[in-house]
Amino acid sequence: MDRSDPDKLQSGPAVETAHTEQLGPLEERHFAMVRQATQRHKVVEKMIRRTKSAATVTLVLAVGAIGASIIWPGWENVLAATVLCGVGAVELWGYYQIRQARSWAATVLGGNQLALLAVIAAYCTVQMAAFSPEQLSSELQSQFGGLPGMQRMLDQWSPMLTYGFYGLIILISVGFQGGTARYYFRGRSHIEAFNQETPAWIRRLFVEMGQ
Repeated sequence: MDRSDPDKLQSGPAVETAHTEQLGPLEERHFAMVRQATQRHKVVEKMIRRTKSAATVTLVLAVGAIGASIIWPGWENVLAATVLCGVGAVELWGYYQIRQARSWAATVLGGNQLALLAVIAAYCTVQMAAFSPEQLSSELQSQFGGLPGMQRMLDQWSPMLTYGFYGLIILISVGFQGGTARYYFRGRSHIEAFNQETPAWIRRLFVEMGQ
């Protein structure tokens, strides 16, 4: 017959349960893995913030373009509103995908920026090709015909200012949209590295915590 102390027999499981509750289900090696994954996840977090910012700015511009197309109807404003709405929707969709650490979404976001760049470049090219100094001069001459030397000044400066303006827009877009696309394309490798080096349960932890 087991003559062990009953108090000791009853206290054993209780002590073990209290010890488990104090430490939790994770061991120290698990905490080390979480710390390492947190460092790797910082690159993903940066991309998440940038994608959210890009989506917000694009959708705000889209709302402004919609208002402009209503106040000043024209194919240019309708095109701008349509393109900005589409690009902003893709950016917002990509933001939620990047939060899930889905690397292929970075490629879609990069292509989205290149599509926007192509539309901007095409629009500016059409505007430069359709520019007519004679038409502009006749329109302005009817309003400022009495000003001396207006015709000569328009003939001299209007082509340079028009081509320079649209050329500058193309240049800025190449730098901004092209740079953003490059950032997304390069970011895919960082997301893939995070997914490969991080256990699934830690990746799920980041998703549940909203990071």
